[in-house]
Amino acid sequence: MITVGTFEFKSIEAVKRHVRTHLAALGDGPTTDPFLFALFTRHPCLSLVPDSFVIRGTDLTFVSGGEETLFGWIKCCRGKDDPKTDAIQCMRRAIHPDIEAYRQNQSATRCAACNAHGVLQVDHFKIPFSVIQADYIGLDPAPTIYRKNGMKGKVFDDDEYTSRWIDYHRLKAIYQMLCQPCNGKKSNKIENGLDRKC
Repeated sequence: MITVGTFEFKSIEAVKRHVRTHLAALGDGPTTDPFLFALFTRHPCLSLVPDSFVIRGTDLTFVSGGEETLFGWIKCCRGKDDPKTDAIQCMRRAIHPDIEAYRQNQSATRCAACNAHGVLQVDHFKIPFSVIQADYIGLDPAPTIYRKNGMKGKVFDDDEYTSRWIDYHRLKAIYQMLCQPCNGKKSNKIENGLDRKC
């Protein structure tokens, strides 16, 4: 069984059908629908807590800090129900305050890659997040016991491990601001500093 909020589904296809029907029933426009928040916590790459969502047909964007970002809700249907994915999500959630602090302190108005104006996103530059987290897990294997953190989903149930990970990430991470199209084209290759495929 696949659980999304208070709903249970027998297959990923059943989740997808329900989401399509649910989006159509809600209609286009902004929403704070609880099912969508529960669905979002299953995304294998995103760890932030959105403020709300915007529906446009079958497209779904999340709003965070006034910025609207399109995301793959089908990835949420597939979920992240394996220990490796759970660990990655916990690691992303742990560093989220640092990412937000960097965003708040930026005066950049142009994408670092293409120089375009628009809504910018924080990106790991030079060493991708995926490399930093994999290197750290190689040094200090991730715990497999988690606790719920409200709408944010799972977090490590080991505050000391979380603290060590945050310190390591702070030593390694370099950030830049990218527009959504450039950030969406990223790969995990360390030589070009690009990260976003997961």
